Amino acid sequence: MHKLYKAPFGIVMPALVLMVMAAILLSACFGSAKIMPYESMRLILKKIPLVRNFIGNDGIKEVYSKIIWNVRLPRIILAGMVGMG
Repeated sequence: MHKLYKAPFGIVMPALVLMVMAAILLSACFGSAKIMPYESMRLILKKIPLVRNFIGNDGIKEVYSKIIWNVRLPRIILAGMVGMG
């Protein structure tokens, strides 16, 4: 019998979490409005309480914030929920 290799949990889970976060960031960037990954990352991080003090708002259009929070992130969350079901 062949022995089945079992990957360590401490390596696999952080890697999977990073891949999901990267997928969320990239999917928040793609659309008819060209929002750069750096800008979308700043807009998302700006909502985290302890991080928002270190993130500047300069150079990001207000319309990008509305696009990310009102259109793209709800679609990303819905796609994740559909994928889990």
